[in-house]
Amino acid sequence: MVTPVMIYVFSDGSVFSNGNTDDSPAPAINATGLERPYSVTADGSLYFGRGIMEDDEILVSRMVAGQLSQPVPAEGAFDSPYTELHAFVSPDEDYMILEDTDHESHCAMGISYRQEDGTWSEQVPL
Repeated sequence: MVTPVMIYVFSDGSVFSNGNTDDSPAPAINATGLERPYSVTADGSLYFGRGIMEDDEILVSRMVAGQLSQPVPAEGAFDSPYTELHAFVSPDEDYMILEDTDHESHCAMGISYRQEDGTWSEQVPL
């Protein structure tokens, strides 16, 4: 059984993720799955991973009227045959560095660039 991890967003814009509790101040982004490493952009958007092993995906929740919106998958061609984890998104959202892994023998870092249409480019290996 996986213990849910809650992500807290404070009024000063800082973020904290801890163990399991039901009184999360950011209910739109907390689920019963595993949520992990996150990036907060200059406009308050939160990028994070959710899922377990092969089902993991990179999500984004936008700050709207002081509240985080329901998260949606980050759109783009950065997906690979592997699990994408640990996304770091630059404050201006012009690039994303992420890890690809098969949880056994493959682990690599890649970079994806934000395109004019708002989607992410294919990964370039680092």
